[in-house]
Amino acid sequence: MKKYLLIAVILFLGSCSKSSQKEGKTENLRPDTVSLQSDTLSIEKIVAEWEANDSLYHPFVDADEALLYMDKSSHSEQYKKGILPRMARENLPYCERLMNNWFDYFIVVDKGSMRVLLYDRYGCKVKEYTCACARNYGHKIKKGDCRTPEGFFYAGETFDSTNWFYTDDNGNTSPIPGQYGPRFIRIKGERNLPVGIHGTCAPWALGRRCSHGCIRIHNDNILELVQYVRPGMPIIINPGPKDMWVNENEGCVIPTITVDDMPVVPRPHTIAKPAEPTDSLATDPEVAEADSTEEHDLQTPEEEDEDSTQSPPVTPDSTGNNL
Repeated sequence: MKKYLLIAVILFLGSCSKSSQKEGKTENLRPDTVSLQSDTLSIEKIVAEWEANDSLYHPFVDADEALLYMDKSSHSEQYKKGILPRMARENLPYCERLMNNWFDYFIVVDKGSMRVLLYDRYGCKVKEYTCACARNYGHKIKKGDCRTPEGFFYAGETFDSTNWFYTDDNGNTSPIPGQYGPRFIRIKGERNLPVGIHGTCAPWALGRRCSHGCIRIHNDNILELVQYVRPGMPIIINPGPKDMWVNENEGCVIPTITVDDMPVVPRPHTIAKPAEPTDSLATDPEVAEADSTEEHDLQTPEEEDEDSTQSPPVTPDSTGNNL
């Protein structure tokens, strides 16, 4: 009798042990499931807070994190239609700046296709204008090199340039006013840049490399573009294939982005001999048109009101050299 009682006790204890193990496994699974759901909700909450507060700047660890933020965003469909997902893979620093941009728009000047492109903050194209940029290829290095700078910049002030005159490197001022067109958008960077986006008195030259450094667009287009521009808005100047080739040969690395289906790749070209300087006063609109502010800095709005017919004064950069 005792023998059977002992066997019954052993079987009961074994059954309790198995039941306890099952319960233990079940309890161990629950926190994992809850934790996973909590992580998912946390990401969505972080993205929502990031979108709702323009003062929050989120640095992305890698392209996958940037793409995750786009996917979890309430504007995920806009992101998918724009250029930012591809930019995250190709140029994460630019993508990060644009995703943390609190302005409604940003501008890309694409030197390869000679276009000024306006995008909304999610990377969807809004406007497109044919432009003209500097006659020489490569990133701007110094005053008088007739190059358009490349990289990530910001919009400065917008000026009424209707009555501005152009003065060349020899100090000769053209008698023809309005060669900057009706508006001038200053481009600002880490140093005092001598360039901007402005109109033109030579619309037939658009689509060509013919300026001293500025970006020209049609007068009607500049009047439309300034309606979207605010000081501090991002402006990217993207090198073209021949610009990249020059930059590589000079040991200068400028990041690029893809604005169309084909990425930018370096392509060699024949570098033309610079034009001989002339002492004669430029009078022909195509020659006399102001293409940069290398010879003079910009007027402030107050200065324009006082003397709107004078060229802006020269302003030295931080090194004391005039740009």
